[in-house]
Amino acid sequence: MAVPSQAQPDGATVHARPESEKDSSVPLLTLDASGLALLALMAEHLPCGLTIIDANMQVAICNQRCRQLLGLPNYLFDGDIPPHFEQLIRFNAERGEYGDGDPNKIVSDWLTLANEQRAHIFERSRPNGIRLEIRGLPLAGGGFVSIYNDVTQHNLAIEESKRYAAYLRSVIESLPQGISVIDEHLNMVLWNKAFFDVLALPESLSHPGVTFEELLWINAQRGEYGPGDPAVQVAQRINLAMQFQPHKFNRTRPDGTELEIVGKPMDVDGQVVGFISTYTDITPYKRAEAAVRHANALMEDAISYSPTYIWEIDADGCFVFIKGAEKILGYHAEEMIGNRLVDFLAPEQGVESNAVLSDMKRKKAYKNGELRYFRKDGGTVWVSSSAHPLYDDIDRFIGFRGVDVDITELTQARSELERMAWEDPLTRLANRYRLLDRFELEVDRAHRHRSSLSLLVADIDHFKSINDQFGHLFGDYCLRLVAERLQHSVRSVDLVSRFGGEEFVILLPDTDLAGATKLAEHLRQVVELTPIKHAQLSQSTENLRITISVGVATASSDQAIEFDDLMGEADEGLYLAKRQGRNRVESRVTGSHSNSNQTPTI
Repeated sequence: MAVPSQAQPDGATVHARPESEKDSSVPLLTLDASGLALLALMAEHLPCGLTIIDANMQVAICNQRCRQLLGLPNYLFDGDIPPHFEQLIRFNAERGEYGDGDPNKIVSDWLTLANEQRAHIFERSRPNGIRLEIRGLPLAGGGFVSIYNDVTQHNLAIEESKRYAAYLRSVIESLPQGISVIDEHLNMVLWNKAFFDVLALPESLSHPGVTFEELLWINAQRGEYGPGDPAVQVAQRINLAMQFQPHKFNRTRPDGTELEIVGKPMDVDGQVVGFISTYTDITPYKRAEAAVRHANALMEDAISYSPTYIWEIDADGCFVFIKGAEKILGYHAEEMIGNRLVDFLAPEQGVESNAVLSDMKRKKAYKNGELRYFRKDGGTVWVSSSAHPLYDDIDRFIGFRGVDVDITELTQARSELERMAWEDPLTRLANRYRLLDRFELEVDRAHRHRSSLSLLVADIDHFKSINDQFGHLFGDYCLRLVAERLQHSVRSVDLVSRFGGEEFVILLPDTDLAGATKLAEHLRQVVELTPIKHAQLSQSTENLRITISVGVATASSDQAIEFDDLMGEADEGLYLAKRQGRNRVESRVTGSHSNSNQTPTI
């Protein structure tokens, strides 16, 4: 019996779970401070968001990925005492993360659900359009652990190969092709999951002792070999298999899937001991060049067919063995052997900045570390590298042995998603989330270096009239034009962001009020003098100008610097500039207050 679906406070729905999972819980982890710190460090390497709430409903761990996905500012976690679960729920409720409603009631509903200690899986949409999948399990001693994944476009979760299995099995399971090995008696002795997936074989056959003949009968009875007597079809194929002759052919399955099947005999000292076959789904691609080049070992076939290569370096870091790298890096083995591994890496990677090289220096095993290589043709390749140190019979370190997997496409996709999360899509400027994240860094820097931190708030004058008169497409053009002019008129250390609508916020590190005011006036003039050239403008409006009003605020390092305070002071300056006729710059110092009773209008 499944657990009934249960409505969440924000309207998301908990998916039904099997009865066997109804009372499931994660074993209680008893960790001291160092153990918890290590767990938190490990959590930072996860591709998903992770939170652990302890029995007191304190947030023991909330990794950076979780904070990014949920848009949680770092200051919530900066105190000596971890935030309470209720504090995070209230923060979300008050900013509308759970939709309309009384924040107090929303918080109460969430706490009620949390106290029920139920395993749950649900999805919810954030106000920014991101769709999150949230999975939670209660902890045996109280509290719960939750996993957050961004499922907006696709499920990007990638199942990592089990590194604790035998090395040969790990390589086989990393292949996109199905692999099968039969012995000289036609017993199935080895296969990977892709073999069953590609051939759509029932999982009930995936057990030790299954024979090649059993698989043939399944295929024949469901019409995989075309019309005919299944018994005859099976007998013919058994007869062919017993000849242990190499073969390569394509076969179209009844569902339209086209397979390329390649087989070669395996022999030891000239004696046939079995047969290895690969099964490749070539339906969505041109026929892959999947010829098996070496038949004497499964390892060689596996490496030839996968985006993987294996290597070994000596104690000096020079390659002494490498196989399979040519298809990924473009180098023949003889071009790499004798040369240092680091000589093939992109130059920005050093021992201090790259975890893999740091672990190598310490002679420490590592898994799934990332390295960027230069290809022979000048391109770059990202690999996921795993390796362990090697020692001789007298326990002397002699090098490393490892395996690298090409993750270039995954890395590029991840970088693009990160860019989209931090960038305004219309102007390509930083968005609000990136601004807030950068602000926290600059506050820390200002306190360390005892420097000032300034903020400019610029707003396009009469933007609503521009939209009403010329349309929103022209309005978008004006936003992009102003964004470009602002971006090209500041220092590389400054951050220009689109805060919302026609409002831009510029963060100026190490800048006092005089310097910020001077820059603001320069930006105002640059925008005012920018010619407007657009096909939508008629001759009667060809002299249209865009102007901005700018509010300036500065905080010194000898005071607490909060974003809301600094933004509020800059906003007051902006409102004052608007009241005094627009196309102006007005400055404020954090802690000062306007005495005007006039209601600001924009």
